[in-house]
Amino acid sequence: SKAYYTICNYWNNKGQVVPEWALPKGYTGPVFPDIVLVITGGEPLLQKNLMDFLIDVKDTFGEMQIESNGTVNQDVPEHVTLVCSPKCSEKNGAAVKYLAPTELILKRADCLKFVMSADQSSPYSSIPDWAHEWRKNTGRSVYISPMNVYNTFPQKIKILHAESGNITM
Repeated sequence: SKAYYTICNYWNNKGQVVPEWALPKGYTGPVFPDIVLVITGGEPLLQKNLMDFLIDVKDTFGEMQIESNGTVNQDVPEHVTLVCSPKCSEKNGAAVKYLAPTELILKRADCLKFVMSADQSSPYSSIPDWAHEWRKNTGRSVYISPMNVYNTFPQKIKILHAESGNITM
């Protein structure tokens, strides 16, 4: 209800948990309805106590989301959005090919997210065939995000500034 959200926002904006006495009688919704808890990594599914934690805090947040590379099998609770963001295997520091997520993770995933590169020689420059097939079979979304390209020029300016105390271009 609107009154509940007003009450929650009042306390949450102060960085506090809504006291039980301030909640409408019989309310069983989340304590922080406007907060989305996003758990990312490293690889969060390697944390053995994570699922217990997500179950324990189920009624605390409006939404919960895990972003996993999909290579670790864990049963993610249904109330948690599972974003599978596959990564590439590497050889000598260079990306070689996408690692396919496990069958369990692909079946459970709410969506796929790929970090894309403009470098046409990189496997990150295209979405693998298995992901297109997954999209076709499930009807679920596939998202893309641009890959950060590290530019050395800003670093050179920082070094110049540190060495000389001023910057000229």
